Amino acid sequence: MTGSRREADSRVAAVCVILVMLCLAVYVPGLSNGFVWDDELYLTRNPAVAGGLSATSLRWAFTTFYTGNWHPLTWISHLADVRLFGLKPWGHHLVNLLFHAANSILAFILFRRMTGALWGSAFLAALFAVHPLHVESVAWVAERKDVLSTFLELLALRVWLGWVARPRLIRFTAVAALYSLALLAKPMPVTFPFLLLLLDCWPLGRFVPGRRAAVVVEKLPLFLLAVLSGAVTYLAQSSIEAVGSVPAFVRLANIFLSYCRYILKALWPTRLALLYPFPTSAPSFSTTFLAVVVLAALTVFVLRIRKRAPALPVGWFWFLGTLVPVIGIVQVGTQSMADRYTYVPLTGLFVMAIWGVGGCTCTDRRRRVWLVASAVTIVVLLTIRARDQVGLWRDPAIAFTNAIRVTRDSAIAHSNLGVYHMERGSNRLAEEEFRSAIAVADDSTDAHGGLAQLLERQGRVGEAIAEYRAALRVNPRLAEACNNLGVLLAASEQQGEAESSLRQALQLRPDFASAHSNLGKLLARQGRIDEALPHFREAVRIEPGLESAREDLDRVLSLQAPRR
Repeated sequence: MTGSRREADSRVAAVCVILVMLCLAVYVPGLSNGFVWDDELYLTRNPAVAGGLSATSLRWAFTTFYTGNWHPLTWISHLADVRLFGLKPWGHHLVNLLFHAANSILAFILFRRMTGALWGSAFLAALFAVHPLHVESVAWVAERKDVLSTFLELLALRVWLGWVARPRLIRFTAVAALYSLALLAKPMPVTFPFLLLLLDCWPLGRFVPGRRAAVVVEKLPLFLLAVLSGAVTYLAQSSIEAVGSVPAFVRLANIFLSYCRYILKALWPTRLALLYPFPTSAPSFSTTFLAVVVLAALTVFVLRIRKRAPALPVGWFWFLGTLVPVIGIVQVGTQSMADRYTYVPLTGLFVMAIWGVGGCTCTDRRRRVWLVASAVTIVVLLTIRARDQVGLWRDPAIAFTNAIRVTRDSAIAHSNLGVYHMERGSNRLAEEEFRSAIAVADDSTDAHGGLAQLLERQGRVGEAIAEYRAALRVNPRLAEACNNLGVLLAASEQQGEAESSLRQALQLRPDFASAHSNLGKLLARQGRIDEALPHFREAVRIEPGLESAREDLDRVLSLQAPRR
């Protein structure tokens, strides 16, 4: 090995060490954070995962649309974590941190290989490692799917570069396999074939006259995988009615506004929140028009100078294109945008800044010193800001309080803060948060349902019934609300309405063990033993650990015994 090769390798190793240190500087304080929001839905209150890795849980991972997602590889990673760390948050946070550090190193290695620019690639990877917009993907355990899918996507890109250098069927097969695994972790990488086309334009220089058709055709198998993943994702989201019904104009306006907001938050990452709800009123036409003009002007600009600065259009379309699956063309969920959606797209803006306007190939010594000093300063400031952002994920109270402070009109944040206080017995604070959520959005089923549960616990049955009914007026397909309402109506001697509500719950969810048990109790109290018996049996079959249903079943069977 020559001296220059050893020196280059030592520089690469030094950059990798620095990247790991940056990741540790930002995220080690987060190892003491707890679980937040969907972490409980994914882990602590999910029996299929909380039980750890087993043949049954593996089968479940590949067959469930739980939470409206189909990402079996992500479930398997959570199952493995539970086997290793139990339900202690630090272990789950540590694995996210390790994946993020690996992704930062991969980003550096890939861009250095593609561009040959050591320090430009190092700066890009450092921005990836410490940018505050990436905190949500790393500090939130439920976002394991972000860091895991990106890790596999970057590995697929690494193998792809090897295939470009020496095309072999086994290498292309490896690319397809890694890409498939990335899609099994999260469908966000559906844009991967599109990214490969962009990289063919710059820096690989493969998208040239005479070869353009070939470089598109070679990626058709990858595009097919993307289409299949998109179809499965739509089915998964539709299974829980997560595909929203936001009015067309509001959704369209939000697309343009969100692109601009992402750019602003990338440049000035303040007022970041766990959730950005849709505004309670439609955005003004003038604001939307300005956003359209800005995006159109930037697009025209990068296209006009593409020959002088080919990195600019590649970075710009990387940013625009990789956000397409989550920008709201098909609205999924209640958020208008999310920090976690920028985990891969932000790299496009980094490319524009470094290779488009940053002068990473500058040869003037004084200018290079100024650029290096500026880069170091930016990385240090972002590191400090990101470390502060990690602290906002310490527990649900801090995360949701910050979301309320930043967004002001987040009914979901108020509702979840209400649940947090209710679970800790702070009934007054919980009621205040639920009522604040209803004041912001009277159609919030989470707020009405949460308030109903709180009132029920306090024995305020009439008020609780009214809140459950309010939630069901907004969405009649809430099986949990139907079940809870049926129980309260039965306790209030409104037997007919109670039976109707419980049967509605079972119509919505035939495998709802508690609803079967509650309907069985109602029928048994009316002396309709033969009708009650199948419901108790079904409840025990679905959920063998439901002791109340088993006891009721034994009691009903004992009542039937003399008749035989």
